[in-house]
Amino acid sequence: MKKLLIEDKAAAIGYFRKCIATERKDYDEYGLAEAELKALGQ
Repeated sequence: MKKLLIEDKAAAIGYFRKCIATERKDYDEYGLAEAELKALGQ
């Protein structure tokens, strides 16, 4: 989130994708990462 807030979108997208790659759908962070990627058009 910090990367997104300082407008480093490329790094933020990378971290969100790493979160999704864990496939831990039972974690809140997974859903948040999905939502952020969707909002960023990824």
